[in-house]
Amino acid sequence: MWHSPKKILVLLISLMVVCNLSGQAAKVKIFNITVVGNKTASPDVIIQNSGLKVGTDINADAFGDAVRQLWNLGLFSDIKLVADRQTPEGIYLIISVEEYPRMDKLVLKGNKKIKNDDIEEELKLYPGQVLSPNAVYEAQNKIKTMYLDKGYLLAEITPATFEGEKENTRGIQFDIEEGKKVKVYTIDFVGNTQMSDRKLRGKMEKIKQERWWKFWAESEYNQDNLSADESRLVDYYKSKGYRDAEVIRDSIYYSDNKKRMFIEVDVHEGAQYKYGDVSISGNTLFPTENMLKALGIQRGDIYDAEKLAEKIETNLRGPYMDRGYLYVQVNPVEIPVAVDTVNLKIDVVEYSPVKVRQINIVGNDKTKENVIRRELRVFPGDQFSRTALMRSQREIMILNYFNNVVPDVLPVDDDEIDLEFSVEEKQTGMATASAGYSERDGLIGTLGMQFPNFLGNGQQLSFNLQRAYSYRSFSISFTEPWLFDTPNLLGVSLFDTDRSRGDLNSYFGSTSSSYSYTPYDMHSTGGSLTFGRRFRWPDNYFRGRWIFQAMRNTYDLTKVYDWSIFDQVNPAHLEKTSGISLRQVISRDSRNAPEFPTEGSVLNLTSTISGGFMGGNESFVKQEANLEWFSPMGNENITWRNFAELGYLSAIDDDIAHIIPYDEYFFMGGAGLIWGSALRGYPERSVGPSSTSGIWYGGKSLFKVTSELRFKLSPNPLLFLLVFAEAGNTWRDWNETNFYDLKRSAGIGGRIIMPPIGLLGIDLGWGFDRPSLGLSQTSWKSPEVHFIFGQQF
Repeated sequence: MWHSPKKILVLLISLMVVCNLSGQAAKVKIFNITVVGNKTASPDVIIQNSGLKVGTDINADAFGDAVRQLWNLGLFSDIKLVADRQTPEGIYLIISVEEYPRMDKLVLKGNKKIKNDDIEEELKLYPGQVLSPNAVYEAQNKIKTMYLDKGYLLAEITPATFEGEKENTRGIQFDIEEGKKVKVYTIDFVGNTQMSDRKLRGKMEKIKQERWWKFWAESEYNQDNLSADESRLVDYYKSKGYRDAEVIRDSIYYSDNKKRMFIEVDVHEGAQYKYGDVSISGNTLFPTENMLKALGIQRGDIYDAEKLAEKIETNLRGPYMDRGYLYVQVNPVEIPVAVDTVNLKIDVVEYSPVKVRQINIVGNDKTKENVIRRELRVFPGDQFSRTALMRSQREIMILNYFNNVVPDVLPVDDDEIDLEFSVEEKQTGMATASAGYSERDGLIGTLGMQFPNFLGNGQQLSFNLQRAYSYRSFSISFTEPWLFDTPNLLGVSLFDTDRSRGDLNSYFGSTSSSYSYTPYDMHSTGGSLTFGRRFRWPDNYFRGRWIFQAMRNTYDLTKVYDWSIFDQVNPAHLEKTSGISLRQVISRDSRNAPEFPTEGSVLNLTSTISGGFMGGNESFVKQEANLEWFSPMGNENITWRNFAELGYLSAIDDDIAHIIPYDEYFFMGGAGLIWGSALRGYPERSVGPSSTSGIWYGGKSLFKVTSELRFKLSPNPLLFLLVFAEAGNTWRDWNETNFYDLKRSAGIGGRIIMPPIGLLGIDLGWGFDRPSLGLSQTSWKSPEVHFIFGQQF
């Protein structure tokens, strides 16, 4: 058991006697100093820290100072100064000490909710450290605080020490009784007449009333969380015009068994304010009338502190900063003129505009600097622009080479600044070996190498081999996104594909032929050449790509499994066809992030012409349009994704010597692992017109809409859950298109993006219109399961 330490100073009465007898001042000379009782501390160190020296004359006050100085070292539980022997000329002094034990080891018992590593990191107790009663008491309090922060208010922490393995060492053990977590049962408010308790509780983010049905809600009571939520309450009141609102006090109560906590918050609302006169002064760059219009606040509007700050920053400071006025100050001065009215005066101090002296890139260990610099929208010598700075950050981030991109402004003097972009590289080269399952295609395997940032040059190189029961494909492609450091793209690709019904000795073993989706066996070989260009109009988010493709298809007429489809696609029963096509893709991508965007959109307009004046006997025109847009949901970890897709396909030549290849038709259903548009809740390519044998024809028109709510759980690796609802269909011809005849579904899913592997996901979908397609209706216990890899949608 620990005892309170004590300091003992033995007064040298003989010293005083000698001094009094001699009639001299109360001083005595030290002839010798001896240290006793020390075990780990050096005698020289003890003497030096005492301030006493052999041969010096000292008075009685020096002995008190010596004890205090040694005590402040925190090494000793007891200190004594005694005279070994004395003479009329001086004394022989002994410093007697008793050391605290040293730390041997730390033992934790009973902790389940907090890991040993977390407690040890917080305590910072290490072997050899001085183990004083105060150190034990502080450690006990730190553990107690950790449990309080997690809501375990009943946790009991009991310390005990035991003999160590070495001399003068002791181990320490903390026995922890965690107890039950105290739940916030009710949060009540006093003094609120304009805002309901429910509304105010909804504005609290850190602390919530805990109920069993709110299993997703995280709530940990501690004073910091409560204070933060009370600040949010005040901000909310001020956003509704209650400028004088404040939290007066809060009270905490417990149930008799201390398992439930009751919180009561006393608020003062005050009057709801409106704006009176609104004026701006100090501005010379922009006319006052324009600034008032941009501010958007008029006399009689309800006071809103949050919107006021936002409008000042965005609508007033923003235009100044885009003109180089980095140091501009826009200060709102609120002048109450009545019990419910406040005049607003905006004082502007413009200062001088600044220019960018130089731009530094840091953190790019792999990616070459010019790959980053060519994405910038601000350059040395330019006037500073916040819009250009943030756009530059977005352009670097959307490359998807980095986990994070942080811009910073470094002042040089009153007229110049430096910019710094700090990037955190991500692993972009991926060796993929993955598998998925499709009801229609069976087991699907993929092997490949993908280098989105090949050798740090920003080029894309990929090799892919995909194999399913009735499908095999190999492709290789290379893309240079900045040809000769100009905003022009050049790409080349080669591919070789086999589509067949397969046999019982397939690569993945015996599989029923019902899994096959192809009505006949076909072999395709070809390649493509792509040229791309960045546009400045309609805005600089637009891109254009033109793809010239040539391919040859070979059909095995001895392996036609559905002649009704084959006759429709290839009425002349050609054994070989050639396709020469030109595809134009106009795209616009304004997403704020590549993997989990919370705002922005992606637009793709694709036009394909094959045959005709270019030759070949695959002759058609295909138009496709899709729009994907993201909306923030008040939290950076929640985003709402919407998607719409429309397609049209038509033949150029109607004679039987010219065909539309089977895989150019529109297919829908499943996860779209091999080709076609995804529609979860249905088997692969099962939505649309089909033959009497159950093989889907594919359509010449397509429409689909999707709405999806995503919840991010982890940023690295990126992990998010989603809920979705979608509807779509394909039709045999555009004349049969009926936007009211859509196959509907809903479900849940999840995605994880791990740099060495890529994207992996799973969706559980329930199709509501399966019987209309000849499919059995799924129950809530048996959803359609979709595995996703290597793509996002």
